[in-house]
Amino acid sequence: INRRYVEKASANLDKNAEGKVYVADAKTFISPYKYALIYSMESSLGYLPDKETMQIFKNIKENLLSNNGTLVLHLNNKDFLLQNLVPRMWFGDQNTGYLLEERSLNALDGTLRLDQIRIINGIEKHYAIDLRLYSLQEIKYLLEQAGLTLTNVYGDYDHSAYTSTSPYMIVEAKNI
Repeated sequence: INRRYVEKASANLDKNAEGKVYVADAKTFISPYKYALIYSMESSLGYLPDKETMQIFKNIKENLLSNNGTLVLHLNNKDFLLQNLVPRMWFGDQNTGYLLEERSLNALDGTLRLDQIRIINGIEKHYAIDLRLYSLQEIKYLLEQAGLTLTNVYGDYDHSAYTSTSPYMIVEAKNI
């Protein structure tokens, strides 16, 4: 977790509102409050094994989400990504730095391997990332095993229908 983001989020809290920014492991975090809405942005869950993702969902259900509260997951649409996978891409520019990314899919475990070379301020660094891609049925199963109920799925934040051509899978689950 980038501490600068936490500091910035804390500094930007409305001065008239009560609030706190927490830095914690989602598998074990217990708050004195229950939340009506929890939002997991981008593909943060894909970086963990399924067992740890299940721990997160169970902790959210048992300790963080209020009764009838909503969990929103913003995930990559596995089908869309498979149809549009570009095996090698360059990102960036002279001001921000460059990233060369090679991508390959492991069909046996549903992960996307990202081998990256990042060049920032003339310094080259190498990274390897495995990102778990979930189908709708897989994420539904994990949510149900944790005691959460999938209530809606969309292809974007405009509530468009979720299809194989949607770039994202926006999942809403309830603590019923």
